[in-house]
Amino acid sequence: MRRAASILLIINLIIAILAGVRGLAISRAHSASTVVASTPALIDEQVKRLDLTEGERRWERVGWVYDVDRALQLSKELKRPILAYALNGRLDGRC
Repeated sequence: MRRAASILLIINLIIAILAGVRGLAISRAHSASTVVASTPALIDEQVKRLDLTEGERRWERVGWVYDVDRALQLSKELKRPILAYALNGRLDGRC
C-alpha cells in the first residue's frame, strides 16, 4: 500500500514537471514571436495611434483654477458653477 502511494506520488511529480516544462516552452515561443522591431517610424506611428482624439481632449479646455477665491470670482462673473476636485494624494477614487 505504501509502495503504491509512493509510486503514485512520483508519477504525479513527473507529470507536473513535464507540464511545467511544456508551459515554459510555449511561453518562450510566444514571447519570441511577439517581439517587434522598433524603428523611429514605427514608434511615431504607435504614438499617433494612441494619442487622444479632439473629443478626448475636451477636458483641457476647462478653465482650471487652483485658487478658491479666484474660482469664486470667475464663477460669479461667468455665472457658471464650480467643480471642486479634492484628493488625498492618490487617484484611487477616494477624497
